[in-house]
Order: sequence, then C-alpha cells, then structure tokens
Amino acid sequence: MRTFVAVEVPDPIRDRLGVLLDRVKTALPRGAKAKWVRLANLHITLKFVGEVDEDRVPDLIAAVQRAAAERAAFSFDFTGLGAFPRPRKPRVLWVGTDEAAAVPFRKLAGAVDREVAKARLASREKRPFTAHLTLARSRSPKGEPALGEILETPTGLDGLTVPVEEVVVMQSILGPTGPSYVPLARPRLASEE
Repeated sequence: MRTFVAVEVPDPIRDRLGVLLDRVKTALPRGAKAKWVRLANLHITLKFVGEVDEDRVPDLIAAVQRAAAERAAFSFDFTGLGAFPRPRKPRVLWVGTDEAAAVPFRKLAGAVDREVAKARLASREKRPFTAHLTLARSRSPKGEPALGEILETPTGLDGLTVPVEEVVVMQSILGPTGPSYVPLARPRLASEE
C-alpha cells in the first residue's frame, strides 16, 4: 500500500485555505493548466514512505509512534505563497509556514525519516525539509509564468495558528479523479515543553 506521514490542518483552517485556493485559481490566465489539490487532501507531508507491504504497516506505525513520542507538540502560522523548484520556474505552488515553526517541523520530519529508515521501510531523505502545504502543480510550461505571478497574492491566512499535536500515517489510494487518503494511525506528539 502507498503511504506517507503528514500533519493535517483543522477544518476551519481548511475552509480558509479553500477561499485562498479559489482566489488563486481565478487569478490564473486562460490557457494556464495546473492540477489543484482537493480541499480534503490538503496537508503538510513530513515523509513520503511509498509502497509498504500490508504486513509491514504495523512496523510503519510503530516507527512513527517512536518519532512522535520524542518530539514536543508545537504550533505554527501560515505565511505567504512559494514555489518549487524556484519562483521564476514554479512547478509546485505552496503556502509556507512561519519561521518560528521551521525548527520544530525540521526536527519532527527528521525523527520520522530516521525511524522509518531504521525500520527499513524507506530510504533517508537527501533533500532538506521545507514545511509547506501544496496547493497546485503546473501541468504545462504555459502555466509556470502564471503561477509565478500568483506568488504575490495575499493568503488571507494571517493570524491563524495551527496546533500540531499529532501526525497521521496515511494510505494514498490512487484513482481516476486523483488520490484519496485514508488515515491508518494518529500518533500523538509529546506534550508541549
């Protein structure tokens, strides 16, 4: 089964993200193509694990539980829009998190990465971790300049604080209309320090 580990956002904040998605979609010029993430699927990925045999899912959950238990709960605020690989050539459009949360996110993602690798379920990540919530992926080079222009759009997410008290081990089921996600476990982080 295809799996990943993520931080979900609460429904009221997801609703605000939906307003941002609508605003960004309408700002795209005609002919620009992008694949938009469905509102129900918005999350911050900590680790894409990939295919895991069903009999190894308990090992994955145990690894993520160990990682979560060693990290304290924290909170974050969303900031502006960004793009990968770079703003002038955006293939992925995302909304970022505040600088204060960068360290706790990096440590949490690092703990998950380490424990999953120790369980021999996936390789260690080579790229540095950047906490972000993906909104869209460019489907053609024609859409890239338009996504780049959208980076200046105000998010309307100012002042929304998101608590991170648990992580979610997810199954990703690929379908004709896109992926759907099924939570397999919700390991809790340690209490805030």
